Amino acid sequence: SHLPDITSIEPLPDIDFNIFAGNSLVGGLSWDDLEEHYTMDLFTSTNRENIKADIGQLSHLKTQYRNIQQQDDNEEELSHLKNNIDTLKSIINKDIKIGIENPFHWFIDFKKIMENGGFDVIIGNPPYVTYNEARSYKLVNYKTAKCGDLYAFFIERSNRLLQAFSNIGMIVPISIVGTEGYSTLRENVLANEKFNWFSSFAMRPGKLFDKVDKRLTIWIGIKNVQLATSKVFTTKYLRWWSEKREGLFQTLKYISNDINFEGINSIPKISFEK
Repeated sequence: SHLPDITSIEPLPDIDFNIFAGNSLVGGLSWDDLEEHYTMDLFTSTNRENIKADIGQLSHLKTQYRNIQQQDDNEEELSHLKNNIDTLKSIINKDIKIGIENPFHWFIDFKKIMENGGFDVIIGNPPYVTYNEARSYKLVNYKTAKCGDLYAFFIERSNRLLQAFSNIGMIVPISIVGTEGYSTLRENVLANEKFNWFSSFAMRPGKLFDKVDKRLTIWIGIKNVQLATSKVFTTKYLRWWSEKREGLFQTLKYISNDINFEGINSIPKISFEK
C-alpha cells in the first residue's frame, strides 16, 4: 500500500471559525434562551432587531469566507473579510449585555449548527472544579447545580447542545456513577442518553492521567429521542498497572445492567469479569 501524498490533502477549511475561547457554561444557546434566562440591558426592541440583523450578517460573512477559502484562497480578500468578521463580532458582543464576563453565545458562533438542532458529537474532559472555587460568574438554569462541580454542569450543557440523535463521550470523576449528591446528574444523563457505557478506574496502582490523583469514569452515551428507556452497560471497578496502559481499553468487559434505576442513587460498577 502507498501512503497518501500529504500535499493533496485539503486543509481543514473551517478552522478559523470553529475554534473559540469563552465561558461555554454561560451565554445563549438561542436568542429565546438568552432572553428567557438572562436580564439583558438592550433598551429597545429596535436595538434587539439590529443585533439580530448583525448576527445574520456575521453568519453570511463567515459563509463567504469559507467559500473563498475552499475555492481560490485569495489571501487579500480573506484578510479583509476576517477583519470585518472580527469587528462585527466585537460589536455584537458589546451590544449584548448580560452582566457576565466573556460569555459564549453558541447560537452566534455556531449559528447554523444550533438552528439545525445542535451537534452530532461532543467529546470532552471537562474541569473537575467545585463551583465555589470558580464563582466569578453566576450560572443560570442548571438542574445539576446542587452537584457543585463544574464537570456536571458541562455534561448538562452538552446535552442541551446535542441534536436529537447524537453521541457524547466524557472523562469525568467517578462521582458520576456513585456519589449521593450527584443524583441530578445521573437523572440528566439517563433522561437524554438511551445507551450508556460507564467504565470506572481506580487511581492505584495505575491511573488514567499520571499527575491527577482522581478516580475517574469514562462515559460514552448515545442520544436517541425515540426511545423511552435507557440501557446502561458497566465495567467492574478497574485496578491496573501502568505497564498495561497500552492495551487497557481493549480488555474492558461490559455487562448490561437491566435494572430500573428510578429511585436508585448509584450505577453499579460490575461486569461479567470477576
